[in-house]
Amino acid sequence: MNTKVLTLLVLCLGIFSLSGCIRTPEWTLFYYADQAKKPANPIQADYIAGYYDTLEQCQLKGDGMLRLSGKSLVEIDKQALENATAIPVAIEKGYQCEQLCQVDDENVIHCQ
Repeated sequence: MNTKVLTLLVLCLGIFSLSGCIRTPEWTLFYYADQAKKPANPIQADYIAGYYDTLEQCQLKGDGMLRLSGKSLVEIDKQALENATAIPVAIEKGYQCEQLCQVDDENVIHCQ
């Protein structure tokens, strides 16, 4: 095989394999169940507990962290459960998953 073709092939395979390493996760887990009360603004760098590709992965990690900390997954009253979607229920439990978070020039986190 020609040396130029082999070099090009190795270069292309290297770039292709690195493309997975630079992909930005879409979901950010903010975990604050260890706080005495829910923070006024839980979307802060201090509460970031991980980055995930899917909402399901993020919520499973938040639920797992609650289990490990001894917090109940059903600490909310029945009415809150009936009137809420998955993400607001998680907010009441001590974590929330936010999508496509970015930090602006003033170090403030904004999520969609």
